[in-house]
Amino acid sequence: MARDLWERPTFVYRAFGTNGRLLYVGISDNWRARLRGHEKSSDWWAYVIRVDAELYESRHQAFAVESWAVRYESPLWNSEEQWRWVP
Repeated sequence: MARDLWERPTFVYRAFGTNGRLLYVGISDNWRARLRGHEKSSDWWAYVIRVDAELYESRHQAFAVESWAVRYESPLWNSEEQWRWVP
């Protein structure tokens, strides 16, 4: 039986551009596949120099980290309005 989505291990990934500028923060249980999707459909992908990913025990944890990062790390391509909860 598959674990509930919110209890699955989940990655937070950060995409950086030149000079270490944070471009985008996202979450996914398969971050490499998610990046392939960004490569095909995200305008910001052309500027990516590096991507860092960190694994969290649950999507709950990853969502909290992502929400915090969007609000306080100010990635260029995320919109703070898209997030419903910030700890």
